[in-house]
Amino acid sequence: MGAFIAFLYGITSYLVFFVTFLYAIGFVTGVAVPKNIDTGTVVPASEALVINLLLMSIFAIQHSVMARRQFKQWWTPRGAAVPAAAGAAQAKVDRQLKH
Repeated sequence: MGAFIAFLYGITSYLVFFVTFLYAIGFVTGVAVPKNIDTGTVVPASEALVINLLLMSIFAIQHSVMARRQFKQWWTPRGAAVPAAAGAAQAKVDRQLKH
């Protein structure tokens, strides 16, 4: 049952990505979406610059904090959870290939 739920989750994730990607293409090209890159409110360049700098600063600060070793240790208290899981999966594949 768990494998089937994981399979459904994977299919759902891929479909959400695919729809999002198609919408992004439509947004840039202006095809088949209600709002595209060329529609919207026109604002002064200074206001747009301030908003863009604010958004980029938030992005940079978040990524700078998350790149620090202290944050990674706090986020994954058991250490390298992802590499351990990847190693376990690789060991399982290797074992199945030997049989």
